[in-house]
Amino acid sequence: MGGTYSMKWGSGHPGCLIFLLDWSGSMSEDYQDGRVGRGSSKADTLATVLNGAITELKDRCVDGQLIKHRADVAVIGYGKSVKSIFADFPPPLQGKEIVSINDLVNNPLKVEKRVDKEMTQTGKIIEYEIDFPVWVQPVADGMTPMGEALEHAYKIAAEWIRDHGHCFPPVVINITDGAASDGSPVIPAEKLKTLETKDGNLLLFNCHLSVTAAQQVKYPGSTNELPQNDNLAPVLFEMSSELPEAMRLLAAEKVKSDIKPGDRAFVYNGDVESVINMIQMGTNPSMGPETPPAEQRDPGTV
Repeated sequence: MGGTYSMKWGSGHPGCLIFLLDWSGSMSEDYQDGRVGRGSSKADTLATVLNGAITELKDRCVDGQLIKHRADVAVIGYGKSVKSIFADFPPPLQGKEIVSINDLVNNPLKVEKRVDKEMTQTGKIIEYEIDFPVWVQPVADGMTPMGEALEHAYKIAAEWIRDHGHCFPPVVINITDGAASDGSPVIPAEKLKTLETKDGNLLLFNCHLSVTAAQQVKYPGSTNELPQNDNLAPVLFEMSSELPEAMRLLAAEKVKSDIKPGDRAFVYNGDVESVINMIQMGTNPSMGPETPPAEQRDPGTV
């Protein structure tokens, strides 16, 4: 894995975040006996986590009263079809593949009323109503065309890199509960990882969701750490990028274990916390200064 991965996300040099979401029929299964969002299925949980992540990313891009253009975001679902979530949005996002965090935050699909909980200093749990912006809706229909989704991500990332070759490379986070239905995804994944900016190669994260009580594997370094007699785990492992140093240290902090150099951006049999942690890692590049890199400045600027 080449590159320094030292560039920060900031105005003039934004990050690129591409989510690939499994929309197959099996995502309708109940997820770990827990209720997150409006339902208990994997699709409901994933949608709620992604919507929360977009709001969290927005908070990191706020400077005073302004939302700075510090990230571009794409969300691609794959199930009965492979498409951007913005295909079903009204204008101005309708039909777009990738949008700035500014445009995304200002144009949610809808805003729902939801109930949140908080513990007081006396240990009492109180509930209160909040406005919850929604961009991603739960979908569970069809097969698992993961290879096609990875090819779709390649087109989006390649076009983005043409205009942002000096930036931190794109981060692709693939969240799935099963094997690809359109052949081996390894080849399109390897092709995707060849994309690069001056700061390093594209990073591909994979998070596998499970409804079973099977042992979780977080950020392994070899196939020896994976479940035996399991055909899916080594495929997702091979697809996944090695963690850059800053992300490796963050992973070790989050999972409270030793994550070694060369370990992969991969979680198997993940729970809700695993998904949230991976998304936070994927958006880890610190928000940098608003001044663009030297090679991007106009003469005379400071």
